[in-house]
Amino acid sequence: MNKPLSRTPVALALIAALTFTASSVLQAETAPAATTAPATTTAVTPAPAATPEAAPTKDAESPIAVERGTAVQNQAAMDALTAIQKASEAVGKKDIKAAQTALTEADTHLKAIKDSLPTAKIKKTLDAAKANPNTADWTSIYQELDKITVFLPTQTAKNATDGSKPADASAKPAAPSAESIDAALVALQYTEIDLPVATTIKAVEKAQAALHKENLDAAGKDLKAAENSVVVLQSLVEEPLYQAHFSLWQALANLKNGTVSDAKRYLDDAIGFLEKAASATDKASKEAADKLLTEGKDLKAAIEKVASNTASATEQDTASLSSKLEHFGLRTEAWSERAINYAYTKSSEAINGGDALKHDLIEARFHLSNAAIDLTMAQDAATTKTDMEQAKASLGKALQQTDDLWVDNSYKKQVTDLQTTLDSLLQDPGKTNAAQLHTLGQTLQSVILSL
Repeated sequence: MNKPLSRTPVALALIAALTFTASSVLQAETAPAATTAPATTTAVTPAPAATPEAAPTKDAESPIAVERGTAVQNQAAMDALTAIQKASEAVGKKDIKAAQTALTEADTHLKAIKDSLPTAKIKKTLDAAKANPNTADWTSIYQELDKITVFLPTQTAKNATDGSKPADASAKPAAPSAESIDAALVALQYTEIDLPVATTIKAVEKAQAALHKENLDAAGKDLKAAENSVVVLQSLVEEPLYQAHFSLWQALANLKNGTVSDAKRYLDDAIGFLEKAASATDKASKEAADKLLTEGKDLKAAIEKVASNTASATEQDTASLSSKLEHFGLRTEAWSERAINYAYTKSSEAINGGDALKHDLIEARFHLSNAAIDLTMAQDAATTKTDMEQAKASLGKALQQTDDLWVDNSYKKQVTDLQTTLDSLLQDPGKTNAAQLHTLGQTLQSVILSL
């Protein structure tokens, strides 16, 4: 867990994944966006976006790509990793001042990464709007949410605030309730990266507090936890399910923009990553790929049909395909997070020992994610209830684990409270909304990454 982290191509790929620029989430480029081939396979140069047999719906449109940020921003993430290692070395030498200096540097770089995530700008805007809701520019806020939705589905956030939008589009919208704003902020968590980064920051801050008290043993433990989180982030972009998820959102963005051939290209990439996951040695990735591949190939056939005959494709056809692709992307995201959580569990065994507790919590988190998806996308009340019951059962198993696995009793209390809330929702599941499920899932994910 404490081996040096070299500046490898994989690490540089991590930096690219972390440094989405919030100020311009979606950017039209003059050439097709570069795609990432599945690791350990031969990269295939994608066909030009516009071909006779697969012309984009909007010939004038370029494929949508995500701006990756400047070289300075990219370097910030690598510098954060280096600073954490310097702090560990200084603690080993009992040099408190040097460790504090290194941790201050690490904290600065990590927070810069957090601020560069796609949802960072709109979250700051919503935080400010919450303080003064009646004077906030809600028209601009809704427009910003619309922009992000094209790349990162934020329908829960939009649903939470849309109730205040007037029927007349030209009229000034009223401020949503504080509860609605809170629900929107929760929904905008970029879970696969946002929470691991936040966990690393928390570990760094705990190490800083321990150093202030000259408690080197505690600081050393917190720094190991920080390094452990960095390892998770480093391995994240190697995870084919994450790469598939990322490619699916790119496909969705292009499909909604009308560039069908580019959407097909990104969907092809996603299927390639799922096929790689199907041959993975770890059980979580293989299980996910086995569940997802058939659906992905069905979507590929559907999008190929539209791409080969755009003239006869209706808006309804495209809208239906977009909905199916978004549903598939959300399911892939849930499976991706599950696999990454299991990878995190394996990498943390050397620090905390034991993993039975985390396995139960990971499964509960997965079922909560599925419940939110089934409620919002499939609108299947019966399946949503089953998902919630499965989540409750997994939480119950977790609470039966021995106290020594919990590390801190505050985490056990959080999970107990989650189970109580979930039990209350199950008393009348018809009144459950996606924001409630999302909040439960985010809280549980934070516990998983903190243990």
